[in-house]
Amino acid sequence: MRRVLLSLVFAGAASLALAMVGGAPPASDAVARRVALIVGSRGNFCSGVALARDLVLTAAHCVTPRADYKLVEYDARRQPILRDVADIERHPQFELKALLAHRATADVALLKLTQPADLAPARLMPSPEPVALRVAARTCPPVRPSPRTATP
Repeated sequence: MRRVLLSLVFAGAASLALAMVGGAPPASDAVARRVALIVGSRGNFCSGVALARDLVLTAAHCVTPRADYKLVEYDARRQPILRDVADIERHPQFELKALLAHRATADVALLKLTQPADLAPARLMPSPEPVALRVAARTCPPVRPSPRTATP
């Protein structure tokens, strides 16, 4: 039953995606491999962006507690492949009540996959401050930005 439900979600998402772009040709493979589709056990789905082959950034409101999530990939024949999510870390300052009241909140979350997926990490802008990621109940060492190059 669960597989049938997920199949219907995939079919609906695919037809919705075509409706959103008006039948335009799909994005290039380089762009498409940076965007991830996330499906939940409660029938919801959201998008995310690959930060690494096993790390996806999404909205915190997309990954509610006590639900299971999968990342959807498509093979060469456009058949869905479900990837397991090992851990989900919502921003500690995310408040659903604030979001529902249209107030600002830290609406971001990280999904750690059990295995690397066929994703191309998105290129992020350099930051003057170091960034620390807390994933799988551990803190990764800060990532120092590369020195900015002067532009003429």
